[in-house]
Amino acid sequence: MELSARGKDWAGIRRGHVVVVKCVGQNKHNTYEWECVCDCGKVCNKSAGMLQRGVDYCSNSCTLRKTNLTHGQSYTREYRAWVSAKSRCYTPSHKNYATYGGRGIKMCSEWKEDFSAFFAHVGAAPTDKHTLDRVDSNGDYEAGNVRWATQQEQNNNRRDTLMAHVRGEDISLANLARKYGLVYGSVFARYSRGLRGEELLVNQPIGRKPKR
Repeated sequence: MELSARGKDWAGIRRGHVVVVKCVGQNKHNTYEWECVCDCGKVCNKSAGMLQRGVDYCSNSCTLRKTNLTHGQSYTREYRAWVSAKSRCYTPSHKNYATYGGRGIKMCSEWKEDFSAFFAHVGAAPTDKHTLDRVDSNGDYEAGNVRWATQQEQNNNRRDTLMAHVRGEDISLANLARKYGLVYGSVFARYSRGLRGEELLVNQPIGRKPKR
């Protein structure tokens, strides 16, 4: 099939265990669909968007997925948390990559390749309100730095540990907000977008003296 001028030719490109063979047309969303062959032997179709975001296997039930053969928890909260954490660290197209992988946050090699090792350390989430959290928000996903926490616990953790360097001073975001009379949520939002230094004080005139 002939592609439009804006359509990328994926033929012959490998994505994980999947090799793209040919374009088979467009789906109902007018997105190009590509026939692919997985190393497990199965033929599957993947959209251009899926290939762009990253594909590792033909499907979640692919026999090459080590986790499918060992833990049987592919659809659990814990497994989703593990996949999401890896995506934040290693998938540039992820919406939060800039504040994780983009600034060097990674997952230890033992956990990255083996969900069972990850689960053996963190265990099951206590409740549906608990999500995966790093004790040191500047540290990696590794033993001793990961826990299940509620949103309130995570917010408190961010206030206490997120640090910035502003006007020659290393200071926590919470103290930065108090010192310059800013709303913490606004400062944190700027930090999450990757802003640093003076950019965190975007609403604070450079010449204004901080509160004492």
